[in-house]
Amino acid sequence: MNWYKLSQSEQTTQVPKGQQSFDFMANQPEQEAYVPLLPGMEKHWIECSKLPDEVENVHQLNELIQILKHCGAGNIDMMEDFPDQRKLMTLDWNDKHWVIDGINENQFDMTEAHDWLNNVNWYGRVDNYVTMPDFSKEFWEGVTDGTKVYHGTSEEKLPIILEEGLSPMYETRGMSNRGTGAAVFTSSEQETAQYYYPVVLEIDVGQMKKDGYMPVVSQEEPIAEGEALNALAWKIGLEDYQHEGDSSDGLDAGTTIFFGPIPPKYLRVIE
Repeated sequence: MNWYKLSQSEQTTQVPKGQQSFDFMANQPEQEAYVPLLPGMEKHWIECSKLPDEVENVHQLNELIQILKHCGAGNIDMMEDFPDQRKLMTLDWNDKHWVIDGINENQFDMTEAHDWLNNVNWYGRVDNYVTMPDFSKEFWEGVTDGTKVYHGTSEEKLPIILEEGLSPMYETRGMSNRGTGAAVFTSSEQETAQYYYPVVLEIDVGQMKKDGYMPVVSQEEPIAEGEALNALAWKIGLEDYQHEGDSSDGLDAGTTIFFGPIPPKYLRVIE
């Protein structure tokens, strides 16, 4: 006997009078009918076709799990390894992938996974779910002898740069970088700098590391957040998700931002 029939037989005395004789209800797909829950539950009937709404009215985890299983949810997985100790549940239902948040507070919110990710991104909460990598540490660990990056500038600024080096400036690119602060923007590709500026400087970061001079660096913030969002998508089971971001500000994954001056000894003008 399957679970549904077993629950029916165990709850015969609890079913409202008259409903047991409605044969057409037994022939309805489970997603389209009210179905009974296990004995002892606060609610005895739920409508599986409106499962996200029903989940909002649940206040206990064991009740939530019973409802999900009873309404045909599959691949139910509890996830707990998040930076702020929160818990998430992921599941498949109605041919879609879903996330249930609010588990720590017993205030369950069931949202389609893509919409949930968009909300996390919109409200800037990605770092609640993903440990952001130390980009500066990883960058300098990857620098080897001969590693170079490039910086574009104007002919007017070149003489002072060659004399004093590159100093961090409050010259951000576009609205998405307006909070970067004083910094030097560089590119991993010479061609990228040449596209925007008439003069290109080669920066010998390999020699900088040899000399023990390794200022703090970072990615452009929207790029870092996009990569974190992709990692979170993979973590919750959306392996084909790819955050595209906004390219209107000329964001580039090859950009490295230096938060310290770069002395002239590490600079060379590309002819």
